[in-house]
Amino acid sequence: MNCIIVQVQGLSLAVPVDQVEGASALETLTLDLDLQHDWVLGTFSALGMQTRVADTGQWILGNRFDASRAHYQEVLILKGRKWSLACDALVKSMQMSHKDIQWSGDAKSRPWLLGTNMAERCAILDIDRFIQLFDDAL
Repeated sequence: MNCIIVQVQGLSLAVPVDQVEGASALETLTLDLDLQHDWVLGTFSALGMQTRVADTGQWILGNRFDASRAHYQEVLILKGRKWSLACDALVKSMQMSHKDIQWSGDAKSRPWLLGTNMAERCAILDIDRFIQLFDDAL
């Protein structure tokens, strides 16, 4: 599985490359604010589409999220371009062997978690589920 490793508040998260359409520096985007949802940092237009920027830390960390520790610098644009994830940094691209992944069986507490890779010390995100959760939360 080819993944992009990103950092969010010190956590390493892996996003499957086939679920990503692009990346951009947050400072280069002009965001329209979303005052209805505290977990949406804003919306930007690109290629004739509106893309919402999700506050990744708030979704991943829940009650442990500390907004003062969020240092979002990058945006990872997800497939379909409706959603993107705010990240502190894009770390690297890498290939993970399926045998190195511990697949998640707990869809209730962390429905967005596809699995973990202990060698890389990262959580692998289930982007299809994330998009569904974002859409449902609107």
